[in-house]
Amino acid sequence: MKNLFILVKVFICILTLIFARVDILFAGGVDENMNQSAEYTRTLNRNASTDSADASFYNPAGLVKLGDGSYISVSNQFILKNYKHEASGAEFKTDYPTLLFPDIYAVYKKDRWSAFASITVPGGGGKVDYKDGSSTTLGLRTQIASSLSSALGGSTVTNSSMSIMADSYYLAGTLGGAYAVNDMVSLSIGLRYISVTNFTDGAEAWKQGPAAVPVTVDLEYEEKAQGVGGIIGINISPRKELNIGMRYETRTDLNLETSVRKQSVTVNGAANASLSAALATNGKKKRNDLPSMLGSGASYMVSPELRAEVDFNYFFTQQANADDAKKNYKDSWESGFALEYTVMPKLNVSAGFLYTVLGAKDANFGPAENPDIDSWSIATGVLYKATPDLNVNLGLLKTIYNEEKTSTNIKLNKDVLDIGLGAQYRF
Repeated sequence: MKNLFILVKVFICILTLIFARVDILFAGGVDENMNQSAEYTRTLNRNASTDSADASFYNPAGLVKLGDGSYISVSNQFILKNYKHEASGAEFKTDYPTLLFPDIYAVYKKDRWSAFASITVPGGGGKVDYKDGSSTTLGLRTQIASSLSSALGGSTVTNSSMSIMADSYYLAGTLGGAYAVNDMVSLSIGLRYISVTNFTDGAEAWKQGPAAVPVTVDLEYEEKAQGVGGIIGINISPRKELNIGMRYETRTDLNLETSVRKQSVTVNGAANASLSAALATNGKKKRNDLPSMLGSGASYMVSPELRAEVDFNYFFTQQANADDAKKNYKDSWESGFALEYTVMPKLNVSAGFLYTVLGAKDANFGPAENPDIDSWSIATGVLYKATPDLNVNLGLLKTIYNEEKTSTNIKLNKDVLDIGLGAQYRF
């Protein structure tokens, strides 16, 4: 019990030092993020893992395979991204990096049971900063300019400037436990609380009509929601060389409420109340659940030095209640494989592949600023066992997205490079 008490104290201390702000971008489903550890950034496939505390996320029932003791795992990902899209002959792009994408896992294992806690970022759209605007601000300007056209003597628009920044993150805390029914089967159950924050800040300025009347638009609002979901898992080891892990995450009901910080449209220096009110509605609620999902994986020791793993994730997107975006998607899925080789007792090298299908229907890929388009990823990295109790992971993950065109003729393109660094200590 002394180790468990120390573990809880360390876990709480770490929590006070992080999450001032978190940016997100990878998604296994329309909203879900699967990149939840440095181990993932070097393998892309962890659903059958039993060797590290990050199994709290990927295979919680497999935690009973760890040796007795207390574990703390902390990692961060440095994510370089390049998003761009073309609309009406103009190109809009952002390369805003994500330098803080952390996760923390704590596990206490004894005999046939284990207890675990984690802080992760399981969903969201990511932070993007389009300093020269985007198709959204372009469309907003067109809409407002059209409304003002007759009043200002024509629809001529000159000297236009646009910008938009959007940030979205889902911060989750999970508690749970696992129990080994026998040497072959273990079960787990967990409870996860999720807090969602979406923030948008956009501004535009132009001159309109023969008299070049100045028009400015300023909009800043936040959406927040909280929800609770459950996670159950099973781990099966039919043979010494083979391990199978599965988990089911229930749907998390999320009802986003809008809080408007700033909204104004001014024409020739005077506020236009009707146009300002149309930008956003304070207190408006929007349903956008995090879908349930089923994760599965099988790991096989080909030889004492070589391990292979195959994973499959399925996201029940269509079962989630949503007021808008998710109506444009079928269920999502992804599948991949990984190889890990022990070069020497202290060093493992690994490589992985993953293909993700988000299921967009009728060329509707969500917001052009951070579109939900199919992709494939490759990863490589190393595990270094610095001491019998300290492991260090370094991973490099590259995601390449399919070029797409929306139903409104917007061309979409993006690519992402993710560097993961983490350490696990057992005490």
